[in-house]
Amino acid sequence: MILNFIFQIFTIKDQKSTLRSWISLCRQQYNSALLDKQRAYQKTRKAWRNGISALC
Repeated sequence: MILNFIFQIFTIKDQKSTLRSWISLCRQQYNSALLDKQRAYQKTRKAWRNGISALC
C-alpha cells in the first residue's frame, strides 16, 4: 500500500526563490490558523469539528 509519493524537481535560481516564498507563506497561514484554533479551544474548551467552530 502506497501512503505517499516523493517527487524531485529541478529548478533554476528564480524558481527556487519563488517556491521558498510560497512555502513560507503557506507555513505562516497554517500556523496562524492553528493558533486561532488553539485559542478558540482554550477560550471555550470545545473542540472544532470539521474546521467549523463549535460556537457557530
